[in-house]
Amino acid sequence: MKKIADELIKNFEKYRLDRVFRLNEVQGAKKEVSEMFAQLNDITLNNEYDPSHKVYIHAQHILSLFAETVGGFKELKAFTQLYERFENEFMPSYPPMSPVTTSFNMYYFLFDLRLGSFRETISTIFYTMTKNWKLGEMLKPALMQCDRSSLRFYEHCGFRDDMIELEDIFTNEKKLVVNPSNYKGEAGEIWLVRLLPNLDAVYDYKIAVTTPYIIRLYGAEDWLQFFARQDIYQDENNGNERYHNFMKFNLDKRFWFNYVLDAYVDHTDGCIYLTGLPDIKGSKPHEL
Repeated sequence: MKKIADELIKNFEKYRLDRVFRLNEVQGAKKEVSEMFAQLNDITLNNEYDPSHKVYIHAQHILSLFAETVGGFKELKAFTQLYERFENEFMPSYPPMSPVTTSFNMYYFLFDLRLGSFRETISTIFYTMTKNWKLGEMLKPALMQCDRSSLRFYEHCGFRDDMIELEDIFTNEKKLVVNPSNYKGEAGEIWLVRLLPNLDAVYDYKIAVTTPYIIRLYGAEDWLQFFARQDIYQDENNGNERYHNFMKFNLDKRFWFNYVLDAYVDHTDGCIYLTGLPDIKGSKPHEL
């Protein structure tokens, strides 16, 4: 059995992907990506937008177009069917329509959902198919960080250097964070969010690329106990790897989608409030 990417490359002429995914658009994208990376070294933390975040947004946009282009081919039938099913079931957008945000949904389907026996993602398929166009190679630094990322739980520790300081509840690592949604929060909050690193070599901080979910009434210890009930422990040698896999590659593809839907409480323009634990019946306001 071949990889999905190899099958698509093999059938490139048959499907006329060079016409569907137009090469002139690829050339334009290459120029735009090149300009974005050139801006990274000029960053100041007081800019209205973050240059690294702009690169991540552009990478996600290109991947979305790519997924839309190849999603109709038989090699990606399972992906398309699941994507459409989730679109109908969870209606990703923003409250009050749905607490499952567009960014939450897209990062899962582009970077987390594993396809086929080789466990490829849309991101790895894209990189394999476009590296000869150099677009994949140009986007590789951003794509690699997205591929490594997952939703994780953090405790808000206050502020430092005009940025939010979050502590990973599982590893106890502290991270300085820029949140583009402009929600600053306050010390003691539990955040469920996906963080990606700044792409330049000057500043060491993370960017919240999904709207933060703020968990009410349940603190870090409650969540560590939840993970312990899943046989995932901080003090295990492979504990962090198992935690990462549970958050990113959960065998129940609906797991975190269902949790967000069931646990929704309220929202502002910059954050969404949840409450409850996935395995405690009656702790979530909308569970059936």
